[in-house]
Amino acid sequence: MTDLELQTLIANACKAAGWPIKKTLHASVVSVWINGSPYVVKLADDDGDSRMLQVACRIDLEFPDVNRVPCAVAYSPWDAKGNSQCANETIGADARLAARMAVLRCAGMIGEAME
Repeated sequence: MTDLELQTLIANACKAAGWPIKKTLHASVVSVWINGSPYVVKLADDDGDSRMLQVACRIDLEFPDVNRVPCAVAYSPWDAKGNSQCANETIGADARLAARMAVLRCAGMIGEAME
């Protein structure tokens, strides 16, 4: 994933969470406003920030085996039109990274659908 793709994904995820972006500090680090206060989030790199995003977007996270391959799967709630976003990441050496990326991709799809 390029830096621009990651920045776009993070911008869409922040939009889905209702967090206005104050400033992009690095490809995977942004300063956002949460409840009127600035907060630096590292959505692709920090488990706590990823969990905040998961809660803000009400994303469910599961760890099923898909075709005998362990995966992290993130699901959004159903919207008024009966649609739900779903993202999955294969669990390689780092299960936490797979979970963070699944949540980030799912939130990014929610934000993109809001446009």
